[in-house]
Amino acid sequence: MWLWIGIVASIFCLLASAGLAINSLNDAGPGVVFFALLALFWAKMLFTMLRQTRNPEAAPDREPVASPANFVPHWFLMGAILLTALLVCLAIIVPLLVK
Repeated sequence: MWLWIGIVASIFCLLASAGLAINSLNDAGPGVVFFALLALFWAKMLFTMLRQTRNPEAAPDREPVASPANFVPHWFLMGAILLTALLVCLAIIVPLLVK
């Protein structure tokens, strides 16, 4: 049931994104690229859900071999997120202070 609701929602979003991309062709701005990529995203989602309706119980023949869990330090990712947030804030605040 939920799969079919997702398919209908994906079709709606795909058609809306494709229509907005076609309407944005006259402006030739960044909206064309954005809506075209969004339409490709929804097309991929629709394709994936349609494949799932054909073979919903696809299971591997054998169990995958489990690998041991390793600790991955998260300080690098947290540092990158904080640096990005700082740069975005500076990009907003600095032009306001320059005026």
